[in-house]
Amino acid sequence: MELLPRYSDCFFCGREGDGPHLRMSVDNDVIFSEFVLDSKFQGYARVAHAGIVTGVLDEAMWWAVFFDTHSFYFTTKMEIEILRPVYTGTQHKVPARVIEKDGRAVRVQASIRNADDKECARVLGTFKQGRGIDRAAFAKKLDFVDISPRLKQKLQSALED
Repeated sequence: MELLPRYSDCFFCGREGDGPHLRMSVDNDVIFSEFVLDSKFQGYARVAHAGIVTGVLDEAMWWAVFFDTHSFYFTTKMEIEILRPVYTGTQHKVPARVIEKDGRAVRVQASIRNADDKECARVLGTFKQGRGIDRAAFAKKLDFVDISPRLKQKLQSALED
């Protein structure tokens, strides 16, 4: 498993700011993060707000698409099921993977699982390719601290294309 860079301006994965500071990794084209949400993200009594749950899933799916395509895609549809509470202050993990590519659209699935490996939430997402993205500006805001030299080179080369 290899760590992915953080995007400095991102609420969910950026190192700074008030977000959950998710740390994404990749293993065999599956994006993965283990995380504990702070109580400031609760909607009710230790239960994470559904908007935060949705954001965590979206973040993992975005990285799955970016790592697979090396292109910029944007979320256009999310079909979410929340099956059980995602509690703040407890360990969770989110795997995400691309399941289908069709022209400009990419379909992705992700889930949040608790420490007992029970599925708390799952999503099917559709992403469409964006246009006019300044790849160089994006690359400048990637934080490569703790990233392997091999993966850093791979991602930097992909962003130069």
